[in-house]
Amino acid sequence: MLRILIAWIGVLRFIIRLSMAGWFNVAECELSVLSRQCLDRRIPGIKVLNEQLVTWEENRNNDVK
Repeated sequence: MLRILIAWIGVLRFIIRLSMAGWFNVAECELSVLSRQCLDRRIPGIKVLNEQLVTWEENRNNDVK
């Protein structure tokens, strides 16, 4: 799990500007929801993690519409 987060941090390197603060806040809120709804348990492998993230993302996007 930690390796995945470190990889994402490497991918998401950017300079946070004041104009980006709103977008950054939304991303932080989404990550918080993700961690509570999907990542609150031990996941056995990366394949299972990816499947669960795809399912979570689809459900989350359908709820917004």
